[in-house]
Amino acid sequence: MGEDVLADKRIAIFQTEWPVQSQAVNLAIVFAKANYEVELYLYKTWEYVELESLRLYKNIRINNISKKGVSLLRQRTKALLRPTLPYIKQVYNRIRSFLQSIHAFFLLILKSEDGVLDDFPVKHALESMKGKEYRCLIGVEKKGLIWAGKVAKQLNIPFVYYSLELYTNDF
Repeated sequence: MGEDVLADKRIAIFQTEWPVQSQAVNLAIVFAKANYEVELYLYKTWEYVELESLRLYKNIRINNISKKGVSLLRQRTKALLRPTLPYIKQVYNRIRSFLQSIHAFFLLILKSEDGVLDDFPVKHALESMKGKEYRCLIGVEKKGLIWAGKVAKQLNIPFVYYSLELYTNDF
């Protein structure tokens, strides 16, 4: 299929500060199988699933901007700790998630958008998406929604919230 055929069937999925799980991968695959051009934007994520399965689809592109600049020291430390890495990651991610929740809570109380999402991923996505047309953007989880919303506002296109939980009005 040529670029012209898929031009009106392009979506982008945004996820940040949340683990990449099977639901997000399956979402990309469903759209790819429906002949959509899919761009998956990841920033400051960690993976609970292997993203390699997405590389089987020619119409899925992964833009993992959080992996840039991984230091040699970090790579060597990771290799050394590989046997215990799943347990270390689990503890680290729980602590990180807790601290992020506290940070988000205080930002909410102060009614401040400062620090909720860096400008870097928004600018990177806008640059990468320049000159392309999108049917819509999909934000996975809360910060993915914020990211998709900021980009969608600049591009004047609709965006959708994809949550892995159901929230009540109280939340």
